[in-house]
Amino acid sequence: VEGCDTASACLEIAKRRLPWGNFWVGDACDLLRVPDASKLFSLMFGVTPYMNDEDHVERAVKELIRITKPGGWILVAENNDLGRKGLADSIRKRSHKLPSNHLFPP
Repeated sequence: VEGCDTASACLEIAKRRLPWGNFWVGDACDLLRVPDASKLFSLMFGVTPYMNDEDHVERAVKELIRITKPGGWILVAENNDLGRKGLADSIRKRSHKLPSNHLFPP
């Protein structure tokens, strides 16, 4: 298991729950430490709302394609529980700094 996040607090949780994993602070668009076609399954969950724009999302998906083996699986997913959107937005406003603050214009 390998993964990156821009939030070091999230990585600390991952390291505690998956101590055998390899986790680092980084951007989903820059997975150069992961070799080409080296993963059978690649996952990006809950990431796109924090990205700067569509180009940022596209570059991240291209990185998933690059690191995934031919015939492998890629999953890009988001939480869409609209009943809890207010709670999620409240947490994001308190816990995330730029570039994700673009989600909450003044």
